[in-house]
Formats: sequence, C-alpha cells, structure tokens
Amino acid sequence: MWATPPLALIGAEERPDLNPWSPAHAARRSCKGKKLDSDEQRADPALDEMPLDQGLNSHRSAPELDADLELRELCAHHEALELRAYIELHEMQELDALMEILADLELDTDVQRAHHQLQGLEAALEVFADLELDADRKQRAHQDLQELRTAQEIGTDLVLDGDLEQE
Repeated sequence: MWATPPLALIGAEERPDLNPWSPAHAARRSCKGKKLDSDEQRADPALDEMPLDQGLNSHRSAPELDADLELRELCAHHEALELRAYIELHEMQELDALMEILADLELDTDVQRAHHQLQGLEAALEVFADLELDADRKQRAHQDLQELRTAQEIGTDLVLDGDLEQE
C-alpha cells in the first residue's frame, strides 16, 4: 500500500499490534467481519456470536484500539488520496485522447478544405482554358476573315484590272 511507511508507523516494529505488516495484523485483516463456521469454536463461547475482529478487539486495551483507529484513518486518507490521484490521471489521459481526436479532426477539416479549394482551382483552370481556346479560335477566325477580305480585295483588284485590260 505505502512505498514507505508514514511517520506515525516508524517504530511500530517494536509493537506488532501497530505494525500493519505484522502477521497478527494480517490475520486480523483477513478475518475481519467473518463469523466462525459451525464446527469451529472460540475459547469463550460468548464470543461465538460476534465477528472475529470484534472478539479480538475486546481483549485489547484502549490505547491499542486508538492506535488501530488512527492507522485505519491514515489508511483511509491515503487510499482517498490514491483514488483522487488515479481519477486525476485518468481524466488527464482522457483529455489527452480528446485533444488527439480534436487535432485529427482539425487536420481532416484542413485536408477537406484544401481538397475543396483544389477542386475550385481545377474548375477555374478549366474555365480559363475554355476561354483561352475561345480567344484563340476568335483570333484565328479574325485572321481568317482578314485573309479572306485581303484575298477578296486582291481578287476584286484583279477582276477590275482584267476588266480594264479587256476594254
């Protein structure tokens, strides 16, 4: 339970009733609240009806019981602190996991946004290419028209020259 015993327990090795690691204390913990089976019997039959730890406590002095109570309170306080630390650690782990999920979602959103922008750019590029083709066609058509007009003028000039020569 403890990595190092609390200050109240230093020196408890001399008093086995206060030492939580003593065999007597371990026996009390393992038997706590148990009743004897029907074939087992205590030295004092009046104790048969009470739980084992209560029977053991009736033969102990008040200072020993007070020390035991202090030890139990210390254990309960320590366990409460351990539980609080465990809960805080668990909450921090959950928070870290949620932050990772949020980062992944933001990354996914950024990727989706970039994909949509890329699609928009591709569509704009297609429109630009179509406009460029249209402009090239119009320019070629304009050049062709000018060439035709030039040819027509040349043809008209030739016809006029030919008519003049025939006259």
